Amino acid sequence: MSYFHSGGTSASVHVTNAMAVARVLDYELSREIESRPGRVLARIGIYAIPAVTGWQRMRSDQHYLWNVVLGGGASFYMTSAVLRQHDRERGGGEPDRATPRLVALPTRGRGAELLLVWSGPRGLRP
Repeated sequence: MSYFHSGGTSASVHVTNAMAVARVLDYELSREIESRPGRVLARIGIYAIPAVTGWQRMRSDQHYLWNVVLGGGASFYMTSAVLRQHDRERGGGEPDRATPRLVALPTRGRGAELLLVWSGPRGLRP
């Protein structure tokens, strides 16, 4: 990875924005579409938008793959967190499915361990 050459130096803002819009559309449409095949087709179309955006950014030599993946992943995670919080405030409670969370635990020495845990209706699981 060459940080100070063509190809980008951080997360792709274009992909970050496209993924945020796609995640919100997925959230809203999945509540409206009753059939499973319909939801699958809608998700393919919705998530094609950030995928094509990322491909175009790499093709035009504006970003590397890691820039696109970092932007899309961070945006998906943060947008999902905001949507979960809105559900809780509306009285939706915890979702029925497990959700990933990052937890920092202090160690005996200096520093901390960063753990990825899945939380859901049955509690935390490492």
